[in-house]
Amino acid sequence: YTRILAPLDGSQRAECVLAGIDHLAGYYDAAIYLVHVVRRPEMPRNMPRTEKEEELYAEVTARNRTVARAYLEQVQGRLTNKSTVRLEESDDATYALHELAEEYAVDLVVLGAHGYSGSPKWPYGSVTTSFITYSSKPLLIVQDIAPSEIEPTPAQKAARQKAGH
Repeated sequence: YTRILAPLDGSQRAECVLAGIDHLAGYYDAAIYLVHVVRRPEMPRNMPRTEKEEELYAEVTARNRTVARAYLEQVQGRLTNKSTVRLEESDDATYALHELAEEYAVDLVVLGAHGYSGSPKWPYGSVTTSFITYSSKPLLIVQDIAPSEIEPTPAQKAARQKAGH
């Protein structure tokens, strides 16, 4: 591997990938791309925003960018191998991450199974599920919760109830 993409959402769950990417980057002499997508605040869209709403929108977005940049730089400082930080702003974080994987021509995307909002009801969160489903890049997914904590899916429950499954 020469280019490793590590999407981070600021959660400890997403950070479960850090030791692994640092080790892989050292072993392969690979570049690490630490990326975070700042989601634009959602606001009612039935009418054009007022000037005050535009100011609030800009203020919240600027604050989130500042916090995210500081976070990525702090994470970067914890790694022993070379890394680049990248902030992107988008209404659709998942789509933006797919685009960044293409832009950087990465040959490995390393994801935590869940991010900040991930539920143990599912083995993977929505971003990871999207990469499993749609990405053309090789993936390394690090499960952040114990197998015993993941709730069985309805399909798994049904299969267990049927003889021979």
